[in-house]
Order: sequence, then C-alpha cells, then structure tokens
Amino acid sequence: MSTQDCLQQLFDETPESSLYYKQLQAFSTRPAADCHIVICGLANVGKSDLVKVLSLSRTLSATDGSPAAIVPRYVDTPGFDLSGQQSAQAWEKAIGADIIVLIHDMRQGALAAGEMAFLQSLKARFPDLRQRMIVVLAQADKVPCQMLERLSAIHRNLAMLFLSCSGGIPDESYPAPAKSGVPVLLLEHGRIQALRQQLLLLIGSYEGGLPGMRTASSKALLDTLDAWVTGAIKIRKKSIAIKEAELSQTFSLWQRDLQRLGDTLRFRINELRQR
Repeated sequence: MSTQDCLQQLFDETPESSLYYKQLQAFSTRPAADCHIVICGLANVGKSDLVKVLSLSRTLSATDGSPAAIVPRYVDTPGFDLSGQQSAQAWEKAIGADIIVLIHDMRQGALAAGEMAFLQSLKARFPDLRQRMIVVLAQADKVPCQMLERLSAIHRNLAMLFLSCSGGIPDESYPAPAKSGVPVLLLEHGRIQALRQQLLLLIGSYEGGLPGMRTASSKALLDTLDAWVTGAIKIRKKSIAIKEAELSQTFSLWQRDLQRLGDTLRFRINELRQR
C-alpha cells in the first residue's frame, strides 16, 4: 500500500485528521509574515463588523520595531447558536488560526453554554489555546451598571475552562487578564488600537514571534497526528491478533478433522486387509 493510500485510510477512519494534515501543509507554504486571526462568536455579535474595522490596517507593527511588521489575515467564521450545535463550521475554520478572537456580547452576561462548549472543543484541538486567544467584549455601553459583575463572571468562566478553578475572581482584577491568563478587552470607545496591540503582545509572547507561534502550532498538529497514527496502529494490531486467533482456531479444527479423516481411512484400510 502506498503512503498516500495509507494516509487516505487514516483520513477515512478519523475525518478530523484530514483537516489537521491540510493545515500542517498550509503552515509550511504560508508566507512567514502572514498571521491568520480568526474571529469567532455567537450569531449576530458583530464578527463581520469587527473584521471590516480590523482589516482597515494592513499590517501589525510595534512602535519599538519589535516584533517585525506582520500581515494580518482576518478570518470571519459562521456564528454558532447558544446550544453549540452549529459550532462545527466555526472551529473547522479556526483550525488554521494563529490567533483566535472570541467576541462576546456583554448584554448576555457570563459566557453562554454554547460559547463554553465551543471553547472546550477548541481547547481539545489547541493545547496552547489560552496563549493564542483574546476575548473581546462588545455592547458594554448597554450594561454600565452591571459592568464589573459581568466582567467577574466572564473571568470565572475562563478560569474554570483553562485552570479548572471554580473560586471567585475579585472585580478589581479587571482589566488584568485574571487567573485564566486570557486577555479580556472592551471593544467600544475606539479601543480597536488596543486590540491590535494585544494581538502583537500575543505574538511576541512566543519565542521567535510569529515563526515561533507557527512552530508551536505545527508541533501541536504533529503531536495530534502522531497520536492518531499510534491509535490506528493499535487498532490494526488488535485486528490482526483477532484474525490470528480466528485462523489459529480454524487451523486447529482443520487439524482435528484431518486427523479424524486419517484415522477413519486407516481403519477402513485395515478392515480391507483383514478380509
């Protein structure tokens, strides 16, 4: 069986592995300066508008000249519903992300069940999701009296997701990322520039900047593919062992039947000789 046939067989058995493999290929051919920033969120939270505003700036560059200028590619994703049933298309697009931005409507209060389910699915696919994610809060001006309460609830959601910590997070922790380590930014009042700076900070947090982030992504993809290959090998070994056991049993039956046939023939031959 050719290498391509073996890969196709693996992809047929684990469809997700095909997406990861294609993304690994994309990483190797993507221009070094291109940074794919995927915007995710529930339906009608303003993802498309955010993509349009961010796209007005063609590059991301720090004032001190480090990291080097980066060409951002902002990717809009289909909105998913509160139940999380429509999140598959969103996370499929997110597989190729260098950075993931989750936009959340502050009028909803804490992160909804659908948002948490989506983040959990991403976390399973991105071991370093916490390091490459930003939560952006929209419509905060609509809930001025409940701002700190809702911020605290969102921080608790993130801490529970990334640190398995259910303890309360004090309101005064804002605007710090709190215990989860995930940056949380308000979107209104012209804070788009603050978001761009936070994107740069995330990239700079990886040793080697964007290339280092890309290397980390590739390593995570390779580790996942390696796990799938190991699993496929185990399945095949088990299948072979079962077949060997079945063949061994069949062979034993054949041996028994042949022995009986031989004994019967010898008995008949002896009978004929004695006549």
